[in-house]
Amino acid sequence: MEEALGELGAPPDGLMFHISWPDDAGFVMIDVWRSEEEASQFLDTVVRPSMTAVGRDPGAPTVRPGVGVG
Repeated sequence: MEEALGELGAPPDGLMFHISWPDDAGFVMIDVWRSEEEASQFLDTVVRPSMTAVGRDPGAPTVRPGVGVG
């Protein structure tokens, strides 16, 4: 994952906030995206392929639509 992110050279388009921490099951990650489409594109092109390449199941994200700003 770190290598894939490094290749981007910058945060992915649409990512507004990211935090993660370890828990008993692995890691908890919370991201805030400008749009669900931008988040899905990042998951499909970076996260899932990177995790699958190292034999990890990325699972399905939990999406909780928020309140728009402006």
